[in-house]
Amino acid sequence: MLFTHEGKGKEVVDFLKEKLSIPNECAEFSVRFKWGQPIAVECEYYPEEKNDNDSL
Repeated sequence: MLFTHEGKGKEVVDFLKEKLSIPNECAEFSVRFKWGQPIAVECEYYPEEKNDNDSL
């Protein structure tokens, strides 16, 4: 079993993020491989919290 935060799992995540140009702001991503089709990458982002000072 691999975990995304340590060891080989982290190496795989870091490799995919680099090769697929996944931004650091992406909280979660999935990659789909289907024979004869383009590789599909889906990223999920968490909404940014607005600071009261942002409206000034």
